[in-house]
Amino acid sequence: MRNSLWSFLIATLFCTNTFGQEALFIPNEGQWNEAFTHKMPLKYGALFFRENSIQFVLKDAAQIEDLHSHDMHEAGLSHHESNLNFHVLNMEFLGASKDIAIGHDLTRFKHNYFLGDNPDAWRSGVEPARGLTYQGLYPNALLDFHTQDGQLKYDWHLSDPQALADIRWRYNGASSIEVHPEGHLVVHTSVGHFYESNPVSWGWKNGERVDFGSWYEVSNGQISFGVESIAYTLDSLVIDPQLIFTSFSGSLTDNWGFTATYDEQGRLYGGGVAFATGYVSTVGAFQTGYNGSSGPFQAFLPDVTVSVFDPNGNTLLYATYLGGTKSDHPHSMVVNSNGELIIMGTTGSTNFPTQNAIQSSNAGGATVNVNGYEFEDSDLFVTRFNATGSALLSSTYLGGTGNDGINMNINKNYGDASRGEVVVDDNDNIYITASTTSTNFPTTNCTSCTKAGGQDAVVLKLNPSGTAIQWSNYYGTTADDAGYSVKVRGSNVYMCGGTEGNNLPSTTGAYKSSKQGTAEDGFVARFNAALGSLTRSTYVGTSDYDQTFLLDVDKLGNVFVFGQTFGNYPITAGSWGTPQYRKQFIHKISADLSTSMASTAFGSPQGTINLVPTAFNVDDCLNILLSGWGGVTNSGFVPTSVDQLPTSSDALQTATNGSDFYFMVLGKNFTSFEYGSYFGGASSAEHVDGGTSRFDDRGRIYQAVCAGCGGNDDLPTTPGAFSQTNNSSNCNLGVIKLDFETGIEAIADVDFDYLIDTTCYELTLRLSNSSVNANAYFWDFDQGDTSNLDEPVVTFPNLGTYEVMLVAIDTVCDSYDTTYITIEHDTANFPTALWTPDYVSCDLFKEVVFTETLGDADYFEFNFGDGTTLVTSNQTVQHAYPSTGTFITTITARDSFCDVSSQTVHTIEFDNDANVPTVNVFTDSCRYGGVDVVYTNVDSTMIFQWDFSGTPDTGMIPTFRYPESGLENVTLTITDTICNRDYDFDFLADIVRIDGRVFIPTAFTPNGDNNNEEFKIFGNSCLEDPIFIIYDSWGNEVFRSEDPFQVFWDGTFNGKAVPQDVYTYRFTGGDEIRMGTITVIR
Repeated sequence: MRNSLWSFLIATLFCTNTFGQEALFIPNEGQWNEAFTHKMPLKYGALFFRENSIQFVLKDAAQIEDLHSHDMHEAGLSHHESNLNFHVLNMEFLGASKDIAIGHDLTRFKHNYFLGDNPDAWRSGVEPARGLTYQGLYPNALLDFHTQDGQLKYDWHLSDPQALADIRWRYNGASSIEVHPEGHLVVHTSVGHFYESNPVSWGWKNGERVDFGSWYEVSNGQISFGVESIAYTLDSLVIDPQLIFTSFSGSLTDNWGFTATYDEQGRLYGGGVAFATGYVSTVGAFQTGYNGSSGPFQAFLPDVTVSVFDPNGNTLLYATYLGGTKSDHPHSMVVNSNGELIIMGTTGSTNFPTQNAIQSSNAGGATVNVNGYEFEDSDLFVTRFNATGSALLSSTYLGGTGNDGINMNINKNYGDASRGEVVVDDNDNIYITASTTSTNFPTTNCTSCTKAGGQDAVVLKLNPSGTAIQWSNYYGTTADDAGYSVKVRGSNVYMCGGTEGNNLPSTTGAYKSSKQGTAEDGFVARFNAALGSLTRSTYVGTSDYDQTFLLDVDKLGNVFVFGQTFGNYPITAGSWGTPQYRKQFIHKISADLSTSMASTAFGSPQGTINLVPTAFNVDDCLNILLSGWGGVTNSGFVPTSVDQLPTSSDALQTATNGSDFYFMVLGKNFTSFEYGSYFGGASSAEHVDGGTSRFDDRGRIYQAVCAGCGGNDDLPTTPGAFSQTNNSSNCNLGVIKLDFETGIEAIADVDFDYLIDTTCYELTLRLSNSSVNANAYFWDFDQGDTSNLDEPVVTFPNLGTYEVMLVAIDTVCDSYDTTYITIEHDTANFPTALWTPDYVSCDLFKEVVFTETLGDADYFEFNFGDGTTLVTSNQTVQHAYPSTGTFITTITARDSFCDVSSQTVHTIEFDNDANVPTVNVFTDSCRYGGVDVVYTNVDSTMIFQWDFSGTPDTGMIPTFRYPESGLENVTLTITDTICNRDYDFDFLADIVRIDGRVFIPTAFTPNGDNNNEEFKIFGNSCLEDPIFIIYDSWGNEVFRSEDPFQVFWDGTFNGKAVPQDVYTYRFTGGDEIRMGTITVIR
């Protein structure tokens, strides 16, 4: 048998959204009146991140385990206040600059803090981080804290290896510090020790990683890193130690597992209890905080907790507390057809939340101890949430002056005190069974109105809104009786439980009309669903101890019960069972409770009862599915162990520590053993603290678990689950969703491996079928055709939306399942065309080039919008329009085979709005025989053609120079290549040509009299690239200036005065070349 699973633990941080598997760094936004920026809760203490230091507050783990052990509440012991042992020390970074930690990798959820009674100190929307960084403790060094695999890690990232010498720290307040022979750093405290593991170090050189050795060095209490010398040659370093504690947690309280249920979408609802602030509750939930008392252990008074998860278990949809200031716990949950969660449980609070109540106050009861906590008063409660868990639609007490809801008198297993069940019928009427010692339990419209013994069962029906009792009855003998499970089938209500009495009512004609021995027996009772009248009862059991804990009714109306036995329970011929080990039984009884149809029993060679039943189901194929737990948690009651129960080859777990859950599937009428598996951690004793879990009609179990007690993380969880670790110091509510795949499920889709074909308007495809446990199929394609094929090929003839129906049928089980898929057929095989017009609106020739790139048509029809048309198969079309204006051009792409077409429309616009250039010509400012030109409305796409008195030139800036001054005729033609236009201009230019534009003296007197000390030349600054060079009589260059009109010769060469002599020079600039002599006179 195939099976699929997800399971997880609920982390109990005091936060308002999801909490993953790692510990968190919670920013201090004023909710704590202390000088730290972030807090990290630990399983046994906390870390406080301060400026330049980290404070450790560590608790005595052994003392807490002793004070808060799950064994105490199993044995019925109460918690007491005690002085806890702490040790505080401070990790101080020595010689560091002032720096504070900054959070990074923020979570998707937020925490709310309502600490104390001062609203000014309350904070909501606090967003934890998954990492912290100190960025400025030391130059070129970054310190990063994060968690990995449940361990706190920190890394030093150094951009300069020399920064390594700066990093030093001290553990102020430590009892002692030592480096272990294996290399890790051990920090001793009065409550134990922790250690930093051997650092792992590496660096980077030219982009490649280089690993090197590193170690701790301790001197006079100061700690630093030692490294191999290669580290100082690298570009950057990473030093990666690990700070190790036993485990980490953000939780501040236990969260025990009681009950689970589901809705039509496959979401899982987990119910449990929490004992303090710290349970995960979501923003907008009905009750986000714990309502119990204050104190070190909050007087150990639980509130109900409800957590709702998406079908895959990855997301917490909502989570809420529910309760008053005294003990409250759940027994059973169910979701009605409107998606509204209904919870039945017991409350000891006088201020339990009520809404539209049938009974608005707690009627009282004797003080009793359940699971280690006390109920001073105890009434049933029935609460109905809205679909989002944000509000109560109805909530009521139900009870009398005795104890209601608590089964104290037939309490054979741990959690039996919290049994009872709530279910709904097809009209959402609410049915409840539980136990009571009250003589005045509400008995509206009763047919059995008086309590018969010390403790009776009760069975009652409420209207769908939970605001009125339809009928209510006691049920029992003159001894003690307990009601455990209830189901509705048609016009009948069935209830089962345990009895110590020998005078059950209405047993005439029953399968067993009398009690078989002196020990407890099970029973089944049938009531009229409309009136509440009892129609028959039957005992179930042997001459030894027996109890019926869970009940289901198959689709044929037969009643099945699952229970415990010490007797030789009958195994019907042909049934699977373990004849030599009969400790659990399953019994099939006729709908009228008159006849035994079949029964079996099973157990293991270890000889004790194995299972405390938690969930039971008979599916549409008449497979029998069950779950239960056993082990050391039940040691104070009937001894149990799951050891040596049968397992199948496809079991999730084939080994056990004896204290696990166990799942089983038997075939129709117990004829075969189909599946058996353990489920649990290697160390923990998985169990529930009371309540019901459920199977859905597809054979999937929704199981609540009290998991990881003792702070263990060993419940098997699935990747991506909401929380994969136990984040409390003791227990967490665990939830399991396990698909036994016994039910039929229709699964349809489009087969994308098949070539999907579209011809004209038709779409042809193949439908895939992945249905489970079906052997026949019916398809309705929503276009007039149907099919019984497994995976049919279907053609949809026209465009449209089709709702395809698949009915998967199991003809053996006479059951079916239906699913729908939507086929959106919105694209036919029309010819398509992608024509792109290319033109310029100012084009003088008014030409457009149309280009088509798809080529998905036989031919094209053009209507150019100017009175002309064209039919062509070409993919390039050129057309000239007759005038300026706007033309609507329609292009029709045609497919001659399908006789279909498609059109595209383009708007073509031509105008005369070309930009006309202007040109002005001026005399050359350099007086060099040319002209200067000023333009407007010109650009680089234009062509410039000049005529200077018969000499052509081109370009925006002409280069032609006249040799002499005078008036000259100049013409210019500008061609606009975009708009295909020419512009002509004529000018009479005043040409000025000045030659000899440089003056060079013949001598100068650099003799120190401050007159004529530099040889200065003068000239036209428009000359291009002027250079002035002076040579001595031997031809040696003694001076050069490339800025000769600004930089002058002072008569020196290499810093020394040149002698009086005649020197030669050469000047070049533009088309000027001058040569001559200079006389230096001293």
